[in-house]
This record gives sequence, structure tokens and C-alpha cells, in this order.
Amino acid sequence: MQFITKFKKHPHPKPQFLHTFSELILGVYLISKGFFAEYEHKFDSEEPDWSILDDFFNVTAIIENVYLHIADKTGKNIDTQKKAGKIAVGYLVNRYDIKHIRLYENVQDKASGYKDLINQLNVPYVVAVSIDSLYPIDDQDMIDCLMSREESLFKLYPYLSGILKFEVFSGTYRFRFFKNIDTLHNIDIPSGFLELPEIF
Repeated sequence: MQFITKFKKHPHPKPQFLHTFSELILGVYLISKGFFAEYEHKFDSEEPDWSILDDFFNVTAIIENVYLHIADKTGKNIDTQKKAGKIAVGYLVNRYDIKHIRLYENVQDKASGYKDLINQLNVPYVVAVSIDSLYPIDDQDMIDCLMSREESLFKLYPYLSGILKFEVFSGTYRFRFFKNIDTLHNIDIPSGFLELPEIF
């Protein structure tokens, strides 16, 4: 019901719609892997995207979603090229340029945003990164940006249990879990695929 309400909101710009849709996909994947996941579980003033519950409805993990997309201006430029019959490609990530830094900063914002709640609950915390199809980031890009640099997020935020990256290929979502070996709270989320039914 919460998703229906969100999707019906107007105006609903495309990036926000896709962000909400990626939250839904994330939840479907978690449930398909056997997790009891609740959307926007309330903790006083905070409502993380997904909470994992046990059989007694105790929160055992928190998962926040980041939707990483190209800038609106770039997206409009690509749409214009397509309408003109030209071949348009997505943004090619380079680890030294500002777009790659944006990946780092987006995850860092999420990593630091729930620090107090995670420390209070003493549970695993995962940031899920949904990758726009026009903003290709491969697994090595993710490792280089988030784990291999001098200020590794996993070392800076030991309560961050891992990063779950997902992206779509021809209607099938590919998920890969990058585990923080230095984490204070372990959780294992299986890497895998989610194929959407025709309704999507």
C-alpha cells in the first residue's frame, strides 16, 4: 500500500519514481532470499528503507537504498539524441573524476546517516546501491571506489556491514553483495538474480 501511495503522488519526477521503484525491487529481492523484510519500519523519527525482522518481529538488520543515476541535464541530452535518431550511450565512469566521487559520497551519506540508530540497535547495516542503466559501474569500479582507496568506507564505518549493488539487464536484476571484512556486525546477503514477471 505504501508503494501505491508513493507511485500515485504528483508531480513525480522520473528520478524519484525510479528511486522508489528501486526500493521496491530491493525489497522483493530480500524477501525472495528468505528475509522477513519490512518497508519503512518506524524508529521514533527515523524510517530506514528496509528493516529485517526475526520471527518475534525484532529488528535484526537495517538496509538503506541509494539510487545512483546520471545528472538530469545529461539524461535530457541523451533523450534528445535518441529522439533525433542518434546512438546515445550512458556515462562511462572514471575513478578519478567527479562522478566516481559522487558514488563514494552517496554511500558515505547513507553510511553516516544512520550511525546513531545502528549503534543503538547493535545490528548489521547494509547500503544497497541501485545503478541506473545509463550510469554503468562494474564490480571493480565499486571495489576501487569503496574499498581500495585510502579512506575506505569499510574502515571509516566499521558498523557498515556491506554494500549490496544491483542493476538491471534486459528485465533481470543482478545483485552482488560486497561484505565488509572489518565490520562489527556480520550479515550475509546472497548475490544472485531477480527476474521480474511480465507485470513489470
